[in-house]
Amino acid sequence: KLPKKFLAWKENWKNLEEYTEICKISHLKACLDYPLSLNEIDKVIVGIENSIQLKEIILESNSPYLSLNSSHLSSSDEQLINPIHWSSL
Repeated sequence: KLPKKFLAWKENWKNLEEYTEICKISHLKACLDYPLSLNEIDKVIVGIENSIQLKEIILESNSPYLSLNSSHLSSSDEQLINPIHWSSL
């Protein structure tokens, strides 16, 4: 369920939901594949709340990258893409 503070970006979340359903992948896989597929990216920093999340991230990051077009999911809105802003929403 989408937290109320993110309702301003409801369309972005809808696009992600449709994308993951069509591609038959998890939200986590969709979010990890893009940065991990870039040759110029050596490391990706993620936040976790527990060891289960860490295990899920490791599992997904070790699976093969999908070459799917996800360009329509991008956003340049700093309030959305930078977690440092989320507490003030």
